[in-house]
Amino acid sequence: MSIPFRKKIKRSVTFSDRQIEVIKLWAETDSTAEAANKLGISEHTFLSHLKRLRKKVGVNRTFHVFYHMQQNGVFEGDKNRLGLNFMGSNGSSSKQATTSIKT
Repeated sequence: MSIPFRKKIKRSVTFSDRQIEVIKLWAETDSTAEAANKLGISEHTFLSHLKRLRKKVGVNRTFHVFYHMQQNGVFEGDKNRLGLNFMGSNGSSSKQATTSIKT
């Protein structure tokens, strides 16, 4: 099943360690405030990071940034640790579907 994107995803995108850390915390935490607190930044700054990531990849939703990173092997070293599944039973993307982290 493919995910419908409103914009064409940019294929040759590189991510800094900080950008990867931001998207992982977005996926692992229950709120942007919690993720921002873990990074020691304001929630507004965290949301700005997410906005820039969406623009960089060329998508409208943060989930699509995560999906793009996952599909392109960005989390390769974390595959055993990240037990993230964002696809709901109806095929819709939903962060609340399964965001458990396996340790």
